[in-house]
Amino acid sequence: MTECASESHTGKGLGWEAPAPLPLDIDTPRLTIRRYTLDDASALHALINANREHLLPYVPFARTKHFTPENTGAFVAEMIRCAAEPGGPHPGDGALFPGIDAPIVEKATGKIIGTVCLHSVRPDTRSCEIGYWVDKDLAGQGYATEATRCWISHLLRPVGAGGLGFRRLRVFCSGHNAASRRVAEKLGVPLEVHQRANNHLPDFGTTDQLGWGVVDDEWDTEASAMRPGVEGARIADEPLATPPPTSGEHGFGWQPRVPLLIDIVTPRLRLRTYRASDGPEMFKLINENRAHLVPFMPWARSQHQTVEASEAYCATQAHLAAEPKGHGVRNGPAARPFQGVGIVIEERETGDLVGATGLHDVRPETASCETGYWVSADRARRGYCTEAMRYWLRHLLSPTERSGLGLKRVRMYCSSENAASIGVCEKLGIRKEVHQRDDYFVEDLGVTDRLGWGVLASEWDTIFHRVRDASPA
Repeated sequence: MTECASESHTGKGLGWEAPAPLPLDIDTPRLTIRRYTLDDASALHALINANREHLLPYVPFARTKHFTPENTGAFVAEMIRCAAEPGGPHPGDGALFPGIDAPIVEKATGKIIGTVCLHSVRPDTRSCEIGYWVDKDLAGQGYATEATRCWISHLLRPVGAGGLGFRRLRVFCSGHNAASRRVAEKLGVPLEVHQRANNHLPDFGTTDQLGWGVVDDEWDTEASAMRPGVEGARIADEPLATPPPTSGEHGFGWQPRVPLLIDIVTPRLRLRTYRASDGPEMFKLINENRAHLVPFMPWARSQHQTVEASEAYCATQAHLAAEPKGHGVRNGPAARPFQGVGIVIEERETGDLVGATGLHDVRPETASCETGYWVSADRARRGYCTEAMRYWLRHLLSPTERSGLGLKRVRMYCSSENAASIGVCEKLGIRKEVHQRDDYFVEDLGVTDRLGWGVLASEWDTIFHRVRDASPA
């Protein structure tokens, strides 16, 4: 069984709270990283506009933000408020600290030459993602590396020592962003992610996504460097995949067929769309397997607690399959992008429901999705999950003209402690693309590594249900 959410996190785990006010006074040999002041707005606006073409296509804000001095002024004011009151309230959910942006100032000139940031904070693993950029006219002088090196130290340094007290940091970029990639490589931070054809850039197309990670006990905050003897890349540094052809700002623009009715027969199983009438049987199956599903299926703790709840869930999934571009049952009548749908796994011999799979986190621009799977405890270790996934991958990755869904890529994730799910992915022979250390909190187990696999349509043999040129498992 595997967790059907690549980015889920809770408020439990290690716990992280932003110190108030945020300490943001960092000196490097040539630079200063500090809080914004209102006087910075005009300089920052001019810098971004002078660098807009340089920042595109790799820095998303350059496409949509800072087009007027008023936009930049509002941004600076919000960063000042957020640094002073990191506990909130914040836009959106109000309570969760959204992150911070800080200017990089060149000491010799006193000018802002770029920024560093932190975002995507996960309190349960005490981690965040970081980013950086510098003026194109100063590229190649090591400023981004110098700033990021000291930014990492500041974030990983304990709060009591003047830092922000994070335990782990993540860095991501497109495989074709050579400048950002060089910074991560110069810092010596281990490569943890290489997801092929997983990132869409409007001005470029579909590219690989690369990611690096560092944990606090690997980084010397005094020397601002990796400690000696730290293991290198956790993921094979494969050559970049050739970007598949895409067109337009929105990439492939994948859309589900309507209706999205699924009925797949395997030697021992049937994978089909939910029916509203499945509710009582699904409740019984989940209730009897709740201890088996927990801890790797967090939804099993709180969802499907009554027959009525399972009936509502099954009815929703049946509706989503009938109208995948339609009403968005859970969010009222307004239409919304299709995000996925659940699929029942049924045992052919008995007609019993024995588990479930599905597709979710659909990304139309890369024509990709995530999938997950689980079967009941009494059907475990029979190869049911592997069998179901072989045929489900065929359906997801087969072209629409061959009655498939026409996706280009499928992702799977699980905790490093989830031996059963790891075994399924290894039997399928698909490529391991993610190994993020201490990045996934599992209630009852604590912080674990996050593992991920990916398979492209071009490498999955839809006739023999396996990776091309691989012998049957």
